Amino acid sequence: MLSGKWRELIGRFGRNGVVPPVPDGLIVIIDKADAETEEIAEAPPINEFAGAPLGLFIVYRDSSGKVSQRRITCKRFEPERGNLHAVCHERKALRCFKLSRIEECVIASTGEVVEAASIISYLPEGGPIRDRRLAQILTLLVFIMKCDGRAHPSERDEIESAAGSYALRFDRDEAIVAQAVRTAAMLAPDFEDAVAALRFMEQDEAGARLARLVRPFVDRVIAADGVVASQEAYFGGVIGDALAEIAEGRPAF
Repeated sequence: MLSGKWRELIGRFGRNGVVPPVPDGLIVIIDKADAETEEIAEAPPINEFAGAPLGLFIVYRDSSGKVSQRRITCKRFEPERGNLHAVCHERKALRCFKLSRIEECVIASTGEVVEAASIISYLPEGGPIRDRRLAQILTLLVFIMKCDGRAHPSERDEIESAAGSYALRFDRDEAIVAQAVRTAAMLAPDFEDAVAALRFMEQDEAGARLARLVRPFVDRVIAADGVVASQEAYFGGVIGDALAEIAEGRPAF
């Protein structure tokens, strides 16, 4: 159970995060009646956000046949029901999408057209990163990098260094890590995702080691471009304090 402090923070900042871009050559199309025809999903418990918050642009046909084009950030996939829970950035709300009704899926940050099922079906395993621990590390650091609305190449370099350190300390295949770093550009995490990553680390058997690894990289990502934005300073402090608690084996939540 989250403490009152964390419930308050999530209430204030929960879905504050990265809004995926509209890929070149595409436009947002959404009907005014959309809110009445599409199921609204309840938010899953914070500790169930253990996948990868992918930022996608989708073409979606709802149950009434209306077609929309919108940006989403994935939260959770229910394979037994074919339901994708995601934040719709056009509606600024959490929605439930049927995987079978996604007619086209585009990686928002790159414009690459992909098969929705090939990405979404393994969200519980960390998405395309395919390593749940590394997925949480990248979620935290990409949130810190992008929370001010910018992503500087020097910040990306620090995230790549963090992934390399993880590979060395946890004896992971370098090819997997290299793919994960390339995939990090697809992530569009919000504060809820960052909290979920911290919760994952707190509950993981190697959580203290993970927290000790990640903590210095939070500061390094913030300082990398030579400009410390107010959002970076604030969220960096909150996340850094939680990582320090986890590293020392004390309850963070």
